[in-house]
Amino acid sequence: MDDALDVELQDEELGEEIRMVTELMVVAALTPGELEQAVIDDALGVQPPPTLPRQRPRP
Repeated sequence: MDDALDVELQDEELGEEIRMVTELMVVAALTPGELEQAVIDDALGVQPPPTLPRQRPRP
């Protein structure tokens, strides 16, 4: 009898989501206290939004 849960995953997008959630769970398990947003973003591979250089005020 075949195990109904023993199937090959064909959906690449779903596979990537599972990998990201797994990575986040591992980071959360190894980090004491609450996770900071920067740690969550890093675990999920989120890049910070680009920032423009600030202009100096005119004298």
